[in-house]
Amino acid sequence: MSVRTSILALAGVALLATPGLAQERAVVVQVFGGGYNHLANLNSSGPAADFKTGFSLGGAVGVQLNRYVGVHGDFTFARTVARGDLPFLGAKVNRYFVGAHAEVRYPMGRVTPFGFAGAGTITVDEKGTEPDEDFKHFTRLAGMFGGGLSFEVPNTPVEVLAQGKVLTYKWAAAPFSRTQWDFSYSIGLAYRFGF
Repeated sequence: MSVRTSILALAGVALLATPGLAQERAVVVQVFGGGYNHLANLNSSGPAADFKTGFSLGGAVGVQLNRYVGVHGDFTFARTVARGDLPFLGAKVNRYFVGAHAEVRYPMGRVTPFGFAGAGTITVDEKGTEPDEDFKHFTRLAGMFGGGLSFEVPNTPVEVLAQGKVLTYKWAAAPFSRTQWDFSYSIGLAYRFGF
């Protein structure tokens, strides 16, 4: 290890150990719910093959490393109904996303804008009709990014948050093969356990 690298590492440890920044570290638990939609049809021509606006529920658990950066594990459940030119028309289609993301925050008093990006897996599962031969369920890698605002409730460790999240993944079933861009918008609560 070079002298320069050693000095930078020690400076980083010293910064993290300072009382002001140490007080910002916390375990964060979030719950949220809202709407869920898609930004692109499954087909590129002909009658639309897509989904009605649905709902989403989810949660996250993470560690706030300092006042600006955190890492979170994320779970989102969403349900939509298939419509249009689809072999599984009318089916309830569930999506289960499990992943992790890094979050960047910029506190501005009680209001904090934030952005995040990460990845995980999404499982898409048809419910409510006879399964199509080509589509019962599938699991794919998915990218995830988004942002929002949080509001600190005075004199409590609670925050109210509003966020938008995009999931992108490859749909490869019944009979479409297309990159999907799904969008959820939600409100929720966060609770911070300081350490």
